[in-house]
Amino acid sequence: MSAIDEPTERDLQLGIAAVHFGRELASLRVSAIPRTVRGFNRPRLVRLLVAFANQQYLTLQAKVRKELKAQKGGRLFDMERAQQLVVEGAGGQEMPPDDLVTYLVDSLPHWLFHAWQVADDAPSNEPEPVIDFAAAAFRIFSIEHSLRHLWLEALWLGTRLRKDGETLVDEPWDRDLTARWLVWAQRDLQNITAEFNIDAGAHIVAGGRRPPVVPAIERTVIRISRPPSGRRVFVTGRATGAKPEQRNHVSERDALDRLYTGLFMDETLPKSPGGDLTCRELSRAWWILKDMARLAADDLGPAWWETDGDVERFSLKVGREDLIRIIAECLHVTAERAGSMIDWFTCNPADTSRIFAKSVWAEPLIPEPGTGNLQIVLAPLLSASPVKRIEAWMERGGISDSRGLKGRGKPFERHVRRVLSDVLAANELLTDVSAAEHGLKRKGESEEIDLLVRVGEVLLVGEVKCFVAPSEPTDKRNHLANLDKATAQAEAKRAWADANRGAVAEALAVDASLAAKLRVMPVVVLNHGFGMGLERYGVPVVDLHYLRILLGWGCYHGGARFERHVGVSYETITLYRSQAEFEAKVDVLLRDPPPLERFNERVTWRRIPFQTSNDKPFVIELPAISENAPTSALRDLRSVQLMKKRT
Repeated sequence: MSAIDEPTERDLQLGIAAVHFGRELASLRVSAIPRTVRGFNRPRLVRLLVAFANQQYLTLQAKVRKELKAQKGGRLFDMERAQQLVVEGAGGQEMPPDDLVTYLVDSLPHWLFHAWQVADDAPSNEPEPVIDFAAAAFRIFSIEHSLRHLWLEALWLGTRLRKDGETLVDEPWDRDLTARWLVWAQRDLQNITAEFNIDAGAHIVAGGRRPPVVPAIERTVIRISRPPSGRRVFVTGRATGAKPEQRNHVSERDALDRLYTGLFMDETLPKSPGGDLTCRELSRAWWILKDMARLAADDLGPAWWETDGDVERFSLKVGREDLIRIIAECLHVTAERAGSMIDWFTCNPADTSRIFAKSVWAEPLIPEPGTGNLQIVLAPLLSASPVKRIEAWMERGGISDSRGLKGRGKPFERHVRRVLSDVLAANELLTDVSAAEHGLKRKGESEEIDLLVRVGEVLLVGEVKCFVAPSEPTDKRNHLANLDKATAQAEAKRAWADANRGAVAEALAVDASLAAKLRVMPVVVLNHGFGMGLERYGVPVVDLHYLRILLGWGCYHGGARFERHVGVSYETITLYRSQAEFEAKVDVLLRDPPPLERFNERVTWRRIPFQTSNDKPFVIELPAISENAPTSALRDLRSVQLMKKRT
C-alpha cells in the first residue's frame, strides 16, 4: 500500500481484505490444520475423507428428500422452487442443496492436499473417535476453502469489508452484477434440466405408469451380490429402460446433444489416453459407474458411522481391476480401453494445480495409497452438472481454443449460422428475411463477421463466442474481460458493415437499395447464458438458446403445468405478433431479455454467518432466489380434476 501514491477506495478495501483473510488463513494453518493429520497415515486419511464426504452427501440427500416430501403434501409441487430449497449444512449455514454440495466437493482438494503430505507408513495413533475427528477436519478444510474463495472474490470480482455495529460484513461492490451471476446460473440450470423436468412431468400426467425408454447404455450394473465370502460383487446385466436411473441417463444424453456440447460429443479427445476417447464414450462409462455408485450407496443403510468398519464401508472401496471388468463387459471394449477410461476418471492428488482448479467433479475416483484400489466419491457422480463435466473433459482432452489441438469456436460459429437460418426459414411471422450462409471472410482491410442476419430493414451483425461457463472468481473475471473484448469486436464489425453496405448486400443476396436502408445492430452470441442481458459499447449479449427463440417464434413457453390424467398446460410469453412489431421491439428484446424476468423479480439478499479466529461476528452477504413465488397463471389455476369433481 505504501508504494501507491494516491490509493483509491478500491485499493484500500483490497488491502483490508488481504490483511483480514491473510490473518485468518495464517491462524487456521498454524492452530488447526496440523491437528487434521496428526495420528494418521496417508491411506487412513484418504479413506476417512472419502467416507466422510459420502456420509455428508447422503445425509444432505436425506434432508432434501424430507423437505421435498413436505412440499409434495400440498396441492402443487413447484419444480423451480424445489431447486431453491434451503437446508442446513454441517456447519449450520442454511443454503440451497446445490451450494452445499459444491462446498463439500470443493473442500476435498484442501483435505487431499494435506493428507498427501503424510507418509504412507506414518504411525497411526488416532487421538479421538473417528467420527469426531473427521467432522472437525472437514470443518477446518471447509473454512480454509471458503477463506480462499472469499479472498479471490475480493481480488477478482470486487468485494469489501465493512462494519455494521459489531458485525463485520463481506459484501459485493456491484450488487447488480453479483445478482446477475445468480440469475444466469439459475437460468442455465433450468435450460440444462429441461429434459429431466419434462420426464418428471410425464410421470405425473401418466400417474406413474410410463412405458420403458430405449436405454442410453445396453448393459450396466444392475445389482450387488454377496457370496459366502461376504465380499461385495457388482453384477452387470441388460438395461431395460424401465428404471428411473436409466430414464435419467436418457434425459442427460438428450440434454447434452441439444446443448452446444452436442457438437463435440463424438469428437476424439487428442490428449486422452490413446488419443481416441470421445465424450460420448466416456459418458456411457460414467453412467455405468453412476449406476454402480447408486447401488453401493443404497446398500450402505443409514448415513451414520462410528467404527472402522463403517469408515471402510462408506469409503466405497473397489478394485481397479473390478472396475475395468465392469466397463469392458458393459461397453464391449477391451480391458485396455476400459482401463484408459478408469484412469481418466481417477484423480491424481499429487497434481495440486489441477485438483485446486477443477476439484474432483470430473474425476470422482480417489486412489488408495499403496494398493490397486480406488474409492468412489458419490457427490460428483450423482449430482454434478453434465455440461460442466463435458467441458472439463474437453479442456483436459485438447478441445480448447486457448491451448488445445482442436478448437470449439469455428464449429460453434457454423452451428449458430445453420440453426438461425433454419428457424428463420420456418418462422411464419417473419416473412422478409435472409442470412449469410458463411458470414463474411476477412479480405484486405475488411472485417471477418461471424453472423449476418436480416429481418426486414434490421441487420444483426453477430460476434459468436464459445466459452466455458465460468464458476470460480478468476473464471468470472476472465469471462467479463472476454465479453468486453467480444463486444468491442462486435461494435467494430457493426461500423465496418455500416460503411460497406455493398459487401453486405452481396453476402445477403439483396439489392443495394435495400442494403442502404438497413438499421445495423451489433450483438454478441454465446453458447451459454452467462452474460445475457449485459451491454458493453452499446452491444447487447445474448445466448444462442434465446436468439433461436427470438428469430424462430413470436412466443415461447415460460412454464408448464402437469396434472395427473389431465395433461400439460403452458404459460405462453409473447415476444411479437408480426414482423413490423419485431423490427420495432428487437432492440429492447435483445437488451432486456424476457426469460430473465422470472428470476430478476425474485432476487433477495441474505446473510450467512461465518466463523472467525477471534469469534467476532462475521457475515457474508449473498443474493438468493426468494422462495415466495410470484403470481403465475399456471400456478394459481384451479385443479382441472377438482373442477370436474365439483361439476
